[in-house]
Amino acid sequence: MQRTYKSQQLYGLIQQNPGAAPEPLWGDVDGSGNVTVADAILLMRYALGVIDASAVPNVMLGDMDGNGMISITDSIALLRAVLGTAP
Repeated sequence: MQRTYKSQQLYGLIQQNPGAAPEPLWGDVDGSGNVTVADAILLMRYALGVIDASAVPNVMLGDMDGNGMISITDSIALLRAVLGTAP
C-alpha cells in the first residue's frame, strides 16, 4: 500500500476507482479525512501511554516508519510531515 501524506495530496483523498472506498490516508489517525497537527498530538499521546488504542480510531495509520509498531518517532515523523519539514 502506498503511503499518502497531506503535503502530497493537499487535504484530499485520491480515488483510483470512482465509487470505491478511498485509500487510507496515512497519518489520519483520528479518522477526520485530513492529516493535521491534532493527529500528530493524538499519536504522541498514544505512544507515551497517556491514552490507549480505543481513543485512536486508526492508530496503525500513524506507523510512519512501517515497522508495525507505534513509537514517539512515528509521532515526530507525522508532525514533520504535517508541518512540511519532513526529509
